[in-house]
Amino acid sequence: SLTAGYHDGGFAFAPYASSLEARLDGVRCDHCGHSGMTAEEMASRVADERDAGLRAILQAARAAGRPYDCAIVMAGTNDFGRFRGGDVDAAADQISENVFALHAMAHAESATTISVGVPGSECQNQMQFYRELAAAVNERLRRRCEALEVATYAREPGGSIGAGRVASTPRSSRG
Repeated sequence: SLTAGYHDGGFAFAPYASSLEARLDGVRCDHCGHSGMTAEEMASRVADERDAGLRAILQAARAAGRPYDCAIVMAGTNDFGRFRGGDVDAAADQISENVFALHAMAHAESATTISVGVPGSECQNQMQFYRELAAAVNERLRRRCEALEVATYAREPGGSIGAGRVASTPRSSRG
């Protein structure tokens, strides 16, 4: 729902891709937002399903001769609802692995990735478990990106991305 731009109680959507495209001076930006889906659900969808998501979009773009250079992955927030306390580290491991399954899909199609961290929320302000879980997931995403040359970590929507890592990402008119 964050990627789809869910707002106004679900009666309106304003995907961030159009704003990002305007800021990137004409680089094509598409979005694939699935309101309410967990990273695990998104990663498990197969390419021949209707509206299958990231894998299908990347494969269709490659087949059309317009492969993507980069995929921005902002996922994991909906996964938090599966955990109601308990072991923060185990939950963070599971969530971050599911998010990185999405990155692996993009990497398999030769696209670099940007991992957007789990943003703050009112729930995190009120409940220590979710605050600790968000910090643990984001730390795992950051460390994983640092270990890969094909992934960059962005703290949260609106956060800055290290200029050196982005500058090294191949750019083209492909989007």
